[in-house]
Amino acid sequence: MRHSRFFLITASITLLLGSCSVSAQTTPKPGNWTRSAVTYLPPRIKGEPPRPWPDEPNTVCRSVLELRPSLFLDAQKQKKNLASPDEQCELSEYKSEVGKASWNMLCKKEGEETHSAQFEVRMSATKIYTKIKRHIKDPISGDADVLYEERYEREGDCDEAPVQVKK
Repeated sequence: MRHSRFFLITASITLLLGSCSVSAQTTPKPGNWTRSAVTYLPPRIKGEPPRPWPDEPNTVCRSVLELRPSLFLDAQKQKKNLASPDEQCELSEYKSEVGKASWNMLCKKEGEETHSAQFEVRMSATKIYTKIKRHIKDPISGDADVLYEERYEREGDCDEAPVQVKK
């Protein structure tokens, strides 16, 4: 009994210390970050490649709070961002490793599937990459596959303090 209690305490401390070092390795560093994103829309003609629709890249000074890993790796938060209020969405196949996570989401409205999505997020101290593959079911215009890729890259230290947003 004494040995098993010692093992449990040792294992708990090891896991706690290990998770602290993992967190330190995957927390993006504050500074100037450039965000770029591309949405790949379904082709207009069958057989053509998807149509890229890029956002304008922008560089912003980001604080520690704006770069919390939980903002990017939390499947529940991402579910709220993508699902409409009248949909019931379920998450599945959540996998998490150092600096990356993936999961699936299936949404239904009145018992009928409206869309499904596969999420992949990778992050390091200087890069964040998010990919969402979404399959949208639409009885009127037909089903569509949409791919969204978002990249953040650290460009260096901020020239001035980050702008504080008033609430």
